[in-house]
Amino acid sequence: ALAGLMAGACNAPVPSASPAPPAVTVTATLTSTPTVTPTPTPPPESLLDEAARALSYGDWDLAFSTYEAARSAPADDAAAAEALLGYATTLQRSGRVWEAIDAFTQFISAYPDDPQLSTAAFRRAQARQEAGLYDLAAEDYRQVLALEPGALDSHVHEQLGDLQRAAGRPLDSIPEYQAAAAAARLGGTRSLEIAIGLAYLEGARFSDALAQFDAIQAQATDGATLATLNLLAGRALEGMGDSAGAYARYLDSVER
Repeated sequence: ALAGLMAGACNAPVPSASPAPPAVTVTATLTSTPTVTPTPTPPPESLLDEAARALSYGDWDLAFSTYEAARSAPADDAAAAEALLGYATTLQRSGRVWEAIDAFTQFISAYPDDPQLSTAAFRRAQARQEAGLYDLAAEDYRQVLALEPGALDSHVHEQLGDLQRAAGRPLDSIPEYQAAAAAARLGGTRSLEIAIGLAYLEGARFSDALAQFDAIQAQATDGATLATLNLLAGRALEGMGDSAGAYARYLDSVER
C-alpha cells in the first residue's frame, strides 16, 4: 500500500509555477521649484518719509521699526544722520528719555558738522531737563545759542530761566527771563514778566516781587489776570509781614 501511494505520488502532475507579474515602468517627473523674487528694499528716502509720518501721528512702533530699517539700509551720511536723529526723537517723544539722551549724544558725536546739530542739542537739552539733569541741560541750551544765534534766543533763555528755578536757584533765573523778554519772540512778554516776579518771590525778595506784580497789574485789564496778580501780590505782602495788606489783596481777588 505504501508502495502504491509512493508510486501515485510520483505519477501526480507537478503544479506549474505562477507567472511573474508584469514589470512596472516608473517614469520620474521633475517638478520645478517656483522662483521667489525678493521684495526690494525701499530706498532710505522713502523709509525716512514713512518714519517721519509715523512719528508725527504718534505711531511709535512704526516709527521705531521704519527708522531702524532706514539705519540698516545702505545710505549716505546725510540719510544715516537723519535716521539716527529721527530714532532719537521718537525715543524722546515716547517718554524713553534716558535712551533718547544716549541716542542724541551718539548723533552729536558722530555728526558734529551736520546741519541739524543744533536741533539735536536742543532736543537733548529737553530730554535732560525732563530727566532732572538741569546743569547738563543748561549746557545744551547754551550750545544752541552758540550754534543758532538769534533764531531761538527768546525761547532758549526762557528755558534756561525755568532750569534755574527748577534747580532751586530762582534769582539766577531772572537774567535769563530778562534776556528772553529782550529778544524777538512771538506773542507778548507777560508770561516772562510774571516769571520774574515769581523768581523774586521764591528767592525771598518780597519787595521786588510786589513791585513786579504791581507793575504788571497796572497794565492788565482782564479780570482773571488781575485776580492772579492780586493773589501773588498777597503772597509777597505776607512775606513782608503785612498780613492786613495781604488779606485785602486776597479779598480783591475773590471779588474779581
